[in-house]
Amino acid sequence: MIEFQSGAKGEKLREFASLLSELAGGQEKHIRFDVSRLTDINVSFLNILVLFPGKIRRNNPDVRLEIIYADENIFNLFRMTGLDCAYKLLKGPLHGKG
Repeated sequence: MIEFQSGAKGEKLREFASLLSELAGGQEKHIRFDVSRLTDINVSFLNILVLFPGKIRRNNPDVRLEIIYADENIFNLFRMTGLDCAYKLLKGPLHGKG
């Protein structure tokens, strides 16, 4: 599981992109992104999340991608950007099951 503690920008964003590049070449069966503590999202972060499923599914078509969210605004943003088609959106532990 990949967990975010605050805003995804700057050096943290570069680390995130690097980690996903490594994962894209692997054979992970299940990758979960916990965004329940994410405080803000920028376009670069969204772009990485949008492009990642295509990259990883080239080598690993059966990978399960999930996003755990805590904030209804973040959930709506993911729906508007189409991320709900590439990732299964689950409610965070504070909000029950997805």
